[in-house]
Amino acid sequence: MITWLFVLVAASSATAAQDATRLFNEANALYREGDYAGAVEKYRQCEATGVLNASLFYNLGNAAYKSNQLGLAIVAFERSLRLRPGDVDARANLALANARIVDRFDPKMENVLTRAAGVVYGALGAGSLAVAASLCLFGLSLLGGLWLLQPERKAVCLAGGLLFLVMGGGSLGLFAMKMEEHHREEAVIVSQAIDGRSGPGNEFLKVFTLHEGTKVTIDRFESGWFQIRLVNGIAGWLPRDAVLRI
Repeated sequence: MITWLFVLVAASSATAAQDATRLFNEANALYREGDYAGAVEKYRQCEATGVLNASLFYNLGNAAYKSNQLGLAIVAFERSLRLRPGDVDARANLALANARIVDRFDPKMENVLTRAAGVVYGALGAGSLAVAASLCLFGLSLLGGLWLLQPERKAVCLAGGLLFLVMGGGSLGLFAMKMEEHHREEAVIVSQAIDGRSGPGNEFLKVFTLHEGTKVTIDRFESGWFQIRLVNGIAGWLPRDAVLRI
């Protein structure tokens, strides 16, 4: 399913906005015709005009997935969710794409609770968490005033204050995690298979092999190579064209 967008306002000028809208509509037409690879090309040309829009990335992800470009699809869905964290369709499609990943390095044991917590965390944006923390602080202030004005309600104030304190602290903690995540540079493998090296060059020792769709963290860049880190902490070097930044 594609998302429609009639006005793309993120381009840098009126002419660029017109070009972006034209390319976006052309890409949608190709998608409807079943030319998914052609749609991918048009969506990426639209992106190159300077557009940063969740609907564009969502459509790009769908077209890339249907044209068997798994790595690009995952990057596009991730970008869409960063702009619109509560998009249920984008999250479901990202999960579908992630299910096709070959490499599994997550050291954590998942269960129903951890998966549910992950879904909730993913759906929350940094802005909503900041608002929640502010509301908890406001609630604490109100309870403090109630304590002073009506001391006989001390027990209620204590219980409510404890609740607001826990909720506010949790919101601040999650907000800090979101900000750290926002500043962490992540990328996805877009090569079908690529060897990670112990240094920035093919002459260095092979340390692992990664496959398309695997998400990595970028530590630094040197001589056309990225030093990347896997979720389990193992680091290595990959050529620049093997990965695409989220």
